[in-house]
Amino acid sequence: MSSKKSIDVLIYSPTFEELIEVQKILPDAHLDLIAKEEGVSEFLYDKGTLSIKSNEYSIRLISPQKAGQRSAQTLMNQALRVWDPQLVVLSGVAGSLRDAQIGDILLPRKIWIHDLFKTTPNGDKTQPDSVDSSELLVSLAERFFLRDNWEEKITIDYFNHLPIELKLDKNRCFGDGNIVSSVELVEKHLKDSDAIKKYMDFDRKLYGIEQEAAGIGEALKGLRIPWVDIRVVMDLADPESRKEFKNENKQQASKLAADFTIDFLKYYFTQKEIPEEKEEEIEEKLIDALKKLEDKIHKNYPFKNMIVRYMEPSFYEYIEEEKWIKAKDQVVYKLKLECQTINEILKKLVSVNSFFSISNNIQSIINAKEPLKLKGYNFPAEEVAKRTARNHPDFRNNLLMQIRKQFGNNKFLRITLQSLFSQGGILLFLKDQQISQVSPLINQFRHRVIEQIKESLNIDMKEGRIFTIEELGRVLSFLNDRINLGQINELLRFLAKVKSYLKTIQKDLSVLFYNSIT
Repeated sequence: MSSKKSIDVLIYSPTFEELIEVQKILPDAHLDLIAKEEGVSEFLYDKGTLSIKSNEYSIRLISPQKAGQRSAQTLMNQALRVWDPQLVVLSGVAGSLRDAQIGDILLPRKIWIHDLFKTTPNGDKTQPDSVDSSELLVSLAERFFLRDNWEEKITIDYFNHLPIELKLDKNRCFGDGNIVSSVELVEKHLKDSDAIKKYMDFDRKLYGIEQEAAGIGEALKGLRIPWVDIRVVMDLADPESRKEFKNENKQQASKLAADFTIDFLKYYFTQKEIPEEKEEEIEEKLIDALKKLEDKIHKNYPFKNMIVRYMEPSFYEYIEEEKWIKAKDQVVYKLKLECQTINEILKKLVSVNSFFSISNNIQSIINAKEPLKLKGYNFPAEEVAKRTARNHPDFRNNLLMQIRKQFGNNKFLRITLQSLFSQGGILLFLKDQQISQVSPLINQFRHRVIEQIKESLNIDMKEGRIFTIEELGRVLSFLNDRINLGQINELLRFLAKVKSYLKTIQKDLSVLFYNSIT
């Protein structure tokens, strides 16, 4: 056949619904045909052009209009015999397997090929095969997501049809994780929790499932053509997810994937217009920040492979080998998980705050000589009065359950706050002023409450026995004396600010401007 034609971008959209959304917004789009000739079957494609400043960039859009790895690999192989693209973009929808929610954008770095855990002739289980997308394109797409404020406009512009419980204030972009590519898992095993769980146990950064990226990756293997898989979550990939929104979700997710893809390409080619000196300056800031972080770790721990939560020793190797993007990803991943830890702490603090805010009312019931006369909506007043009587078993058991819940909260906060605010936690990132605020705020959670109660009140809360209402009243009074609601509210505000600060560092890192570590 004739020699290949050089083009700037080759976009692959799997199904008709995904294809049509790209066609609508592809600049200067018109349909064309590749005629059948030796080594190439006939196929349709869309031709378009992006104009950036004084330059024009050629785009070709292809689709088999059906899902699947085999279709993807076959058509991509055909296209690569005709064209020589500078980059390839796969644009479409996916299902979420872990933290990602409807409308979130997945930019997988590694694509697992489902053929999973094949057994060799000697009976050994092997790791599944995989293909990797371009780290640089994924990082640029992450930077674009944050820079253009996609996190806030996705729900408003694309998923406003969802009920309030499924809407997000802000959507996320997952550029540090992976995806599994499998027709079989989607069509046959989606309800088979064991098949999905196998993957999720195997890869803690696995966020989604789709059906084509493995085929695209296989077709591009060895060609040194950078490519990126842009996926929008359309459902939660489980039998419990809300099926009534599935069709509209797919349409809106396909539209979002198309809009993000075309706008990202405009951004990508605009970045190509940036002078090399400016790019070098940006890279130098990233390198300087990562080296400062490494120095800070070594300053606190005089041995190389210290344990930093959620970071692997490979962080040091990446810096030594000058793999700056991978080193940055290690830090971003840690920051994301630390923010998740803060969210869990905030939930526990709200629970503690809620309980002890009403504990004086509970104490008044315990001290009352007569049942309280409360007006009930669903129960007669007499029944409500009986149930709130100080010695009634229901009241006593509910109070005991709530007190035990506070023991659990205290234990969680004692352990988690200490590990969060450690050198292996987030102290590496905090400023001196922030660090000085930590100790007074977490001091009330440093002690083992159950041991204190046994020592001070001679009440063993671990015993499997029925407690008297007087004993529970003394325990509640003891807890009240040791819980400072003012400090808890201060800690809530402080943690919210710290989480925002860590997200700023994470954002700065993702856009290669990282000047928050001092």
